[in-house]
Amino acid sequence: MTNALERILAQSTEDAQRLGTEYMPREVKQQPGAWHSACEFIISKQTEIAKILDKCEQIILSGAGTSDYVGRSVETLLRHRLGKDVKSKPSTDLVTDPEGLFPKKPFALISFARSGNSPEGNAAFNLANQLRPEYAHHIVVTCNPDGELARLAKESPTPSLLLLMPPETNDKALAMTSSYSSMVVAAQGFAYPGEPDLYKSMVEKLAQGAENFLATTPDVLNELAGEGFARAVFLGSNSLFGAAWEGHLKVQEMTSGKVICKAESMLGLRHGPMAVIHDDTLVVYFLSSDPYVLQYDLDLMREVKAKGIGHKTVAICQKGTPQIRELADVILESNTQLPDDVLPPMFILPAQLLALFKSLSFGLRPDAPSAGGVINRVVQGVQIYPY
Repeated sequence: MTNALERILAQSTEDAQRLGTEYMPREVKQQPGAWHSACEFIISKQTEIAKILDKCEQIILSGAGTSDYVGRSVETLLRHRLGKDVKSKPSTDLVTDPEGLFPKKPFALISFARSGNSPEGNAAFNLANQLRPEYAHHIVVTCNPDGELARLAKESPTPSLLLLMPPETNDKALAMTSSYSSMVVAAQGFAYPGEPDLYKSMVEKLAQGAENFLATTPDVLNELAGEGFARAVFLGSNSLFGAAWEGHLKVQEMTSGKVICKAESMLGLRHGPMAVIHDDTLVVYFLSSDPYVLQYDLDLMREVKAKGIGHKTVAICQKGTPQIRELADVILESNTQLPDDVLPPMFILPAQLLALFKSLSFGLRPDAPSAGGVINRVVQGVQIYPY
């Protein structure tokens, strides 16, 4: 028996082109395989990566939009594993406050980009070299060998390493899906210098969990997408807050803003943002498997349930416990046993699928949902000024 995703993938080429489903569904489906390719590539580059990171006192993770959320999704893992000062700073902030945000000590600017043609990402790269030529080191993680950022990395006067993701991750659809998760998996490899087997084992388990989500969740999410929610709130802690940011953007951009979305931390929600949860709001929890953190997650779930707010609640987790089942309307389980710090690329799959099905429910074209051209695959209209 096929599920809702497989039925889309089985469409004829003509139907897929007509409905705007030629690329995005396949780019979601291909992710586990792309992760294996990214992992093998990063293992081959671990010595070069470590050579740069070992020289640096601070690591800055940067990108714009989804590429920023790549950094947010690996910041906690890199900090815990490398024992270094790791900060995620969007390139949009680095461009407007370069003097304040680039440190005056050896640092690595790790730039993430699908196309490598983002004006802010490329400007941040150049500003680091302009303002801190004696301190700047670069690692560029991009899906496009022909992008401007790849060229900058090759020609940089300061130490620079270019890491090209598997070609299939240069997503052709507007929304970043396999590009996001594959860059996260690649950057996770930076946290395992000299431990390729441990890293590879972790990626294999992530891929297994992702395959489970792809097999078991599409019909549930397709049905949920047909319901009348007009808002969605995505919640997570630490690394899973990075996944929450990406989840909120996927649903919002894939529905061309017809569903207004918000991302917040589990504990941050009470401090005002809970006001956005109305009767038409879907609440999505990215649940921790850390017993300490999970206590806070469950407390918030109890509060939302007790207040009777929201349309429905969805729990994305590794294993649904009786407590979770009591507090959430929909439970999506990966059936894995992995630390929270590595979960974002796997946990984002249900959000991507929800975005796909919700886009279709509105009669939009998932490959290009912004019919009026309000948003584009590569950001437009940005003027970069001399500093």
